[in-house]
Amino acid sequence: MSLTAKVSKVSVTSNQKDLYILTGKLELIDDMGSGLTKNYSCEFRTGQDNDATTLDFATKMIEQMNEDIQNYKDCQDIFNSELLNKAIAVIQEGVNQ
Repeated sequence: MSLTAKVSKVSVTSNQKDLYILTGKLELIDDMGSGLTKNYSCEFRTGQDNDATTLDFATKMIEQMNEDIQNYKDCQDIFNSELLNKAIAVIQEGVNQ
């Protein structure tokens, strides 16, 4: 299964001075043209070391996205498994009686 990941900016919002919520989007496309689309948000404070803040923001987003990508892969492995195919065949057979 081949996956293509695309990350893009979604929004920046603020509820108080110097505190912003940055939102990015992950689009994960598989061989069938479907997949996962999910938004991720993290806090960003101005007035701090921008390089460290950017790295922290990026690291958090990468970790969250990689967890969801691995979960998607695990789900697809089960979906495409012979065990699930057999279970569906047994269910189909039971329904047709």
